Amino acid sequence: MLDVAIIGAGIAGLTAAWKIKSSMPHAKLAVFERSPRPGGKIHSFRHRGFLIEAGPDSFLTRKSAGVELCAELGIAGKLIARRPEYKRTSIKLDGTLHELPEGLSGLVPTDFQALEKSDLLSEAGKNRLAQEISLPVRESAGDESIADFCTRRFGAQAWAKLFEPLLGGIYAGDGSRLSMQAILPNLIDLEHRYGSVIAGLKQKSTATTSTPPPFVSFDTGLHVLVDALVQEIGSEHFYTRNAIADLIRTDDHFTILAQSGKRFDTRTVLLAIPAPNVAKLTSQLSPQLARMHRNITYSLSAVVVLGYSDASTLPSFNGYGYVIPRIEQSDILACSWASQKWPGRAKNGATLLRVFIRGDGNTDVRNAADDLLYERAHKELAATVGITSKPDCRFAFRWPAGIPQFTPGYLQKLGEIKTLCATIPGLYFAGAAYAGPGIPDCIRSGRTAAGEIVKALESNFG
Repeated sequence: MLDVAIIGAGIAGLTAAWKIKSSMPHAKLAVFERSPRPGGKIHSFRHRGFLIEAGPDSFLTRKSAGVELCAELGIAGKLIARRPEYKRTSIKLDGTLHELPEGLSGLVPTDFQALEKSDLLSEAGKNRLAQEISLPVRESAGDESIADFCTRRFGAQAWAKLFEPLLGGIYAGDGSRLSMQAILPNLIDLEHRYGSVIAGLKQKSTATTSTPPPFVSFDTGLHVLVDALVQEIGSEHFYTRNAIADLIRTDDHFTILAQSGKRFDTRTVLLAIPAPNVAKLTSQLSPQLARMHRNITYSLSAVVVLGYSDASTLPSFNGYGYVIPRIEQSDILACSWASQKWPGRAKNGATLLRVFIRGDGNTDVRNAADDLLYERAHKELAATVGITSKPDCRFAFRWPAGIPQFTPGYLQKLGEIKTLCATIPGLYFAGAAYAGPGIPDCIRSGRTAAGEIVKALESNFG
């Protein structure tokens, strides 16, 4: 009889396992993972002198959970910031790259002098954005989409040409279908507290004495974080290549049935897997709970990684990369020069690129052959920056359950899920669907679930 079974060894499941192991060293703990390795979307490996990241390549410091976990694991000293000499990001409009103005606080420009020099917005668009400081505060307390909020506060042009592409690079979704309350509640708070988002951001930045780098990673890849967690948890607790077929509640415990035919009994279960997988495993426990998880949608995306051993054959590009708004009607979401963002991604004289392909565009990224994805990436790079050379290595990674889409009213749905979950003793959830898609969000979710599990076990079993 296990004390805790964690299904899913992504960053949320790993964080929960580490927290439980640290708090209750003698607890009988097992972590089940259908793939050959722990880490979920975090997957780093070397190939021909390139450091390949199949999923995320960094995490936010503004959300402190990631940096705090690194400190607790003793690896905070290994964190690195982006290379400052290439600190430029652009937005593609009408086939031309426009550099983002300086002074952005998150998504919002606060330096009007820098904005005035930029050619990203027309004069009318700049004037409309500047009027945000004097606009009335929205009185309704109901949720609204991010597109509605940004258009209301900053104007339609600023939304389409500035906010949408930056947001799309993070959530890979349609801003008209994403919840403001669930994703950017801090901007709502600024509107109500200061009467203006821009005024609030300026006041908060004045009060800040030091600013850490916005994104951090490791010189040998994000797998450093996964490896540290696995080492602390202990390899004996992992059951990889173990897809779970069913989850059954029996008297005072759960029975886990693996597709291999193996059977495990456990007092507590933590589901740290995407919502569609949760729906399948909870169909017998609670049809209503399963239905609610089935209704959670995810963005579908693909990442094409291209490595060029001789960068002298490529046109120069001075920056981290560029994003592409929906109004451009492109299947490409963004292009990133990984070797210019982070040290250690390519040997001297080489270049490593990552091209992100929309899942809701005209390319069927789920079923398309790799060669078609490479073709889409090459076509974009050739048209925009003139790269026509063939890469020395290339990879395509698909993420069918990429990022959960927090639609308006999502927080209320989460409350209903939590209420239903409470009716099934010993069942817990963690992951992006409950906290947000970022690595710090998932870490926080795993830590919270682990705290609840430890408290319950100590109360029930001493």
